[in-house]
Amino acid sequence: MSKAAAFGIGNKGEKEVIALLNKCGIVTEKEPDREKRYDHDLVCQLGKKKFTCEVKFDSMACKTGNLAIEHHNSVKDKPSGIEVTKADLWMHLIRDGENITVWVTNTNSLKAYIKTNEPFKKITNAGDGNANLWLYRTDD
Repeated sequence: MSKAAAFGIGNKGEKEVIALLNKCGIVTEKEPDREKRYDHDLVCQLGKKKFTCEVKFDSMACKTGNLAIEHHNSVKDKPSGIEVTKADLWMHLIRDGENITVWVTNTNSLKAYIKTNEPFKKITNAGDGNANLWLYRTDD
């Protein structure tokens, strides 16, 4: 997958989540400060409560039955995804035809899960060739 295609899929996923959260009354926008986008993708507000979200569009999850959790950028050789996000919530999008399922978890809970549960498979240079992934079965 090209970088442009992967970027387009990521942007589409963020737009889907923004629309969903706004529809639910949660004022949501893409992080306006480009420097902070490595920390989280979206900023949200519900009443006086503010929080942030990391959005990952998992294009293979429906076909494979696995969730791919990005953790390292193999091109830049530095941590990414779950290893660096400072977001309050992790939002994992899975497409099944025209339907999108959004799995939401507290980021710290996902990090704790990963520390205590080994992935069943590790993949290097996935997506647009720069993502190292940990695979977990959706049943887990």
